[in-house]
Amino acid sequence: MGGALRLKVISIDDHNLYILNYTKEISVPLSEIRDVTQNRWLTGEMVTIHLESPSEFGCKIRFFPKSRFFSFGEHPVVRELKALASKAEAYQKHVG
Repeated sequence: MGGALRLKVISIDDHNLYILNYTKEISVPLSEIRDVTQNRWLTGEMVTIHLESPSEFGCKIRFFPKSRFFSFGEHPVVRELKALASKAEAYQKHVG
């Protein structure tokens, strides 16, 4: 499966990103999110979460967010994840 696209299922809470690959679930602190990008041209609305350090699933986590009727501009989940990551990073700097 070398070149196969390995999509994940994502959920979040106040502190962690939960990543499921249909057989295993891991948690990654939101502060580990370096960036969140979306590629609408080649792959629909696939979102990629770029992590600071490798997780068991790698440094890039790809998933398709819930569909929306009007897909103009950035998907709301991209903004939400960026905001949560920024908040977690600020908290880490404050306490640590």
